[in-house]
Amino acid sequence: MSLIKNMIVQVLFCVVVSLLSVNMNAQDLKKHQWKNRVLIIQTTSVTSDKYDRQMREFDGYESGLAERKIVLYEVTEKQFRQTDFKSTSNRSDWNNIDQIDYFPKNKKQTFQVTLIGLDGGIKLQQTDILTQKELYNIIDSMPMRAAELSNNK
Repeated sequence: MSLIKNMIVQVLFCVVVSLLSVNMNAQDLKKHQWKNRVLIIQTTSVTSDKYDRQMREFDGYESGLAERKIVLYEVTEKQFRQTDFKSTSNRSDWNNIDQIDYFPKNKKQTFQVTLIGLDGGIKLQQTDILTQKELYNIIDSMPMRAAELSNNK
C-alpha cells in the first residue's frame, strides 16, 4: 500500500513541477488581472499591412488607453513586446516566446485582436482591425468601467 502511495506522490510531484516550468509568459498576463485590461495584437509578420494599420489606429490615443487601463501586447510567432500606456517608458523591447500557445489565437489566422477584461476573461476576439472607437465603446459598456467612472466623480 505504501508503495502505491509513494508512486502517486511522485507522479503528482512531477505533474506540479512540469506545470510550474511551463512558459513563464503566462505569469506576465496573470499579473494584470484586476489591474489592467489586456489588448493582444497577434500577427505572423510585423511588416504586414493589417498589423501596421492596426497599430496606427491607436496613435494619438495614449491618454484614453491609459484611462481605460489598457496594456498592449504585440505578439508574433516568436516574440512579444508590451506597451503600458500609464508608464513613461511605455514600450518594452521585443522578448522571445517559448510557447505561443499561451496567447489565445486561432492558429489558422495571420492576424488577430483579443481583448481581456479586468477579470481575466476574453471580451473580444476578432481577425479584423479594431478601431479605437470600437475599443472604447466595448470597454465603456462594461459594468466595471461604469463603476470606475462613478468612483472617479
